Amino acid sequence: MTGTTQIVWQGDIARPTGLAWLAGAECLLVCDPEGGRLGSLDPDGGAVSLMSTGGPTSFCFPTRDGELLLGMGGDLVRLDGNGNSEVEVRIDMPAHLQTGTGTADCLGRLWFAAPDASGGDDGRVYRYHDGRMIPSLFGRCRPGGVAVSADGRMLVHANGTARRIEYYRISPAAALSAGEVLAVLPDDAGEPRGIALDRDGGLWVALSSGRLALIAPDGTIAMQVEIAGEAIDVAFGGTDMATLFVSTPGAIHAVQPPVAGLAIGAVKLSAGAHLGLIEDDDH
Repeated sequence: MTGTTQIVWQGDIARPTGLAWLAGAECLLVCDPEGGRLGSLDPDGGAVSLMSTGGPTSFCFPTRDGELLLGMGGDLVRLDGNGNSEVEVRIDMPAHLQTGTGTADCLGRLWFAAPDASGGDDGRVYRYHDGRMIPSLFGRCRPGGVAVSADGRMLVHANGTARRIEYYRISPAAALSAGEVLAVLPDDAGEPRGIALDRDGGLWVALSSGRLALIAPDGTIAMQVEIAGEAIDVAFGGTDMATLFVSTPGAIHAVQPPVAGLAIGAVKLSAGAHLGLIEDDDH
């Protein structure tokens, strides 16, 4: 093992998730699914400002309209600068699923996992843009985090209880190819949870065993970092995206990785806007 970590916040969020760096505001967005809250963390000051969202919030991303888009149970919800919320879309999915972690790519498309809220081995991965909700991956075995390459052409996915990292090529219509296995994690790794890509194509994976693993583009585990507690989610942020934030129950840690991370895009919500896709979606 190598690498060192620093706790930058401790508090009463049982399972901090949905970590996302909010550029401009220089803060880390943090979701509290069980408490129905959204927080913003100042990593330098170590303080989290929390607000109630009124529901089980699992992710939050900025939009190109200057608002925030939240995943809340079975809904995507818009939140404006005054704290007013409005349902963007109700997700047509089985009742036992709810939104999990996600990402926004360079074209403004939102991709997110929807695991079984009861903890069962079921789930899907969805894509949303231009007012359209598409279930892109069906019947995933407890889906974990998702990440998209810098050019928007490849989706990487953590397949939970299967302990696999898989990747899918994204077509011009945003359809996914058949999945290929990038890495199979060892038995003692636990389940892969949140994931984040660095600028060299390395994938950082939060593991339930209390470790952070760097998976090289060839699928080998290039580095591991011990985390004090079950690793839940991970996101790059800070100056030049050079800090890696990792959440554990009741805490957020900071790691200084050898390579900076990719910035997450802003979600494009305007119905009918052109995203550079071909006209007909081939799902």
